[in-house]
Amino acid sequence: MDFHAFGWPTARSLQRVGYSTHAPKVITRLVASEAFSALFSLTLYFFVSHLTQQQHNPACAQPFPDHTIVLIAIPTTSGSCSEVTSYAIISDPQNGRKYPLIAEELVPDYAILDPHLVLSVPLQVAVDTGMDVLTHAIEALVSSGANDFSDALAEKAIALTWQYLHDIFQDEKDIQARAHMHNASCMAGMAFNSAGLGLVHGMAHAIGGMLYIPHGKINAMLLSLVIDWNARHAPHALPRYLKCAAIMGIQTGTQKHTLNALINRIRKINQRFGIPVT
Repeated sequence: MDFHAFGWPTARSLQRVGYSTHAPKVITRLVASEAFSALFSLTLYFFVSHLTQQQHNPACAQPFPDHTIVLIAIPTTSGSCSEVTSYAIISDPQNGRKYPLIAEELVPDYAILDPHLVLSVPLQVAVDTGMDVLTHAIEALVSSGANDFSDALAEKAIALTWQYLHDIFQDEKDIQARAHMHNASCMAGMAFNSAGLGLVHGMAHAIGGMLYIPHGKINAMLLSLVIDWNARHAPHALPRYLKCAAIMGIQTGTQKHTLNALINRIRKINQRFGIPVT
């Protein structure tokens, strides 16, 4: 049995691997950071392995049509939730871009959640990825593609994140808080995999490709701004944001006051976590 290890999933590194004709039977992916939300090991099999051939022959959709590959994902941060989604991001630092991939084949066959694997994650990474979880859940709840099932997952993810991310910031070795955040991350991923995301992520991927800032940190910086803009320009968004506020225990009189309180609370938590305004 052959074992191969791969680092950061850049366009160049994946293209090099793409020339391999090896067809693995099992791919086990340790999702070690936000960068690995690229689902790089899955992309090796689905997208990059035969990138050149697919460009010249669009009918060549599967690199190994007669070969079944078992995909196992084990997240070691609580944020990217790539263990349950059909989304992947490939970084192209030389051109300052990130390339999104969306395909059902990217969803792993198995996801293993073990909060002990995130205990060693540095505190700043934990809060950055935690804000990514919160953004996933809020955007899924406000999405025009939201449904009963995605709502249930998103609402629970918001509640867990709002309660336990604070606890992790106070004690990064709190295993119960880590476990709840690990679950919240997975739930938020399942929610947005069904409902979709929004403007925060649309801008965060573009900014991250150009400025090389951690994805969760960018999301946190943009979240309050997008909430304010969406609430004023998207008719369906306001009641959804008010629902988010209610889940977080925020309610201050009028709808406008409650919305402003939600925006201010997110800005304050960013300040507490050391996340800059710009």
